[in-house]
Amino acid sequence: MIKTCLLCKKEYEIKPGHPQYRKLLIKKSSSFTCESCNRNLQMEASATTGLKPEDIETDHDRMLKK
Repeated sequence: MIKTCLLCKKEYEIKPGHPQYRKLLIKKSSSFTCESCNRNLQMEASATTGLKPEDIETDHDRMLKK
């Protein structure tokens, strides 16, 4: 399937092995962010908030176990 990145507007071919493939297949209208833009968003969010994605995932997992 071909999807356009929400941020950089480039087109990408999304194959079955791609991490977002299943989500995009189920919800055809889902927005897509390429790996480069996604990485840039994560870095900007980390710089702004001081939080790292792995810290949030650990806290989220801990909350779910309660």
